[in-house]
Amino acid sequence: MPMYRAQTDSGIETRNYVNGEKVEQCFTSAGARRGDKKYVSHTVFTTCSQSSIVCNNIFYIQAGKVIRYAPTGACYTDDTVRPKAGYLPTEPSAR
Repeated sequence: MPMYRAQTDSGIETRNYVNGEKVEQCFTSAGARRGDKKYVSHTVFTTCSQSSIVCNNIFYIQAGKVIRYAPTGACYTDDTVRPKAGYLPTEPSAR
């Protein structure tokens, strides 16, 4: 996930972890059919559009601590965006 970092004049660091993907959709008009034979009309065309679905995970950090988290855009929280197992804290062992 790409990360963009900036520093304000007041010493607050901003980090934006961008979670997104490009989506493309295409639509084609149908050709005509006469009997068992297919033929393509001169009016057959394809139209495509492309857009991005993005969540900007913006963190504001001061003195090494996160002071604000501001998710912006198409954001969600589920297991697909959690860190891999090696990055999760381990649970204390039962005694």
